[in-house]
Amino acid sequence: MLAGAILVLAAVAGFAVPAAHAHAIVTKTTLEEQPIRANTATPVTLYFNSRIEPSFTRVLLVDPAKKERPLEVTPGEKGDTVTVQLPALAAGAYTLRYKVLAIDGHVTEGVLRFRVRSAE
Repeated sequence: MLAGAILVLAAVAGFAVPAAHAHAIVTKTTLEEQPIRANTATPVTLYFNSRIEPSFTRVLLVDPAKKERPLEVTPGEKGDTVTVQLPALAAGAYTLRYKVLAIDGHVTEGVLRFRVRSAE
């Protein structure tokens, strides 16, 4: 009886461990691939390691003065990417703050820092 209970607990624990680590993590962005030029609107795509719920995804642009502005989120076809359109920005240091809900119910928040280069 005790051996059976231990096996059941081990089986439940085995299934619980992977779920505890299931979060939508950004694996790459187009910020890494392209420079952001001043005074030029630019789309930015965030790639996640799992599918996310687009209706619960929020992305904020934080400017050098720390003013936050929400950006419109366009979900990708496979459900693991989102694209936002950066407006034409002045040169400087900016931040994208995102909050997503993975389809497994876990919420992930993160920060992506980038620089806007002068249009030379």
